[in-house]
Amino acid sequence: KNTQMAEETAICAATAAVYYFDTPTTSWQPADSGLSTVYIYQTNGVCEYRVVAVSINDENLVINSSIFPDLRYQQSSETFHNWADSMRMYGLNFASLEDASEFCDIMEDCVQKLNEEPEPEPEPEPEPE
Repeated sequence: KNTQMAEETAICAATAAVYYFDTPTTSWQPADSGLSTVYIYQTNGVCEYRVVAVSINDENLVINSSIFPDLRYQQSSETFHNWADSMRMYGLNFASLEDASEFCDIMEDCVQKLNEEPEPEPEPEPEPE
């Protein structure tokens, strides 16, 4: 059985401060100690994407979140954007307008491509021996 990870390519890299939404206090809490590099990775040859953010100061992984067809990417302001997965809500406070708009364009493009992707055929059940 091949357990090797599929190759991925970074299709976007932006600089942003990462926040998690804290439900009990209904406020955004910093997830990193300053800024992170936020990537969008595509699995080579297939329509699969994920957001990965690595803290610039300590190289901690602060986001590792799959992009899915009904993801709602919201621009709260020109440089603060947010979305949620099943785990938590993420906020990105971008270092520049250029990073914010490029990241937003690519993120929305990924979601659109996922929605255009036909559903894979289910594997046929093996016949009982």
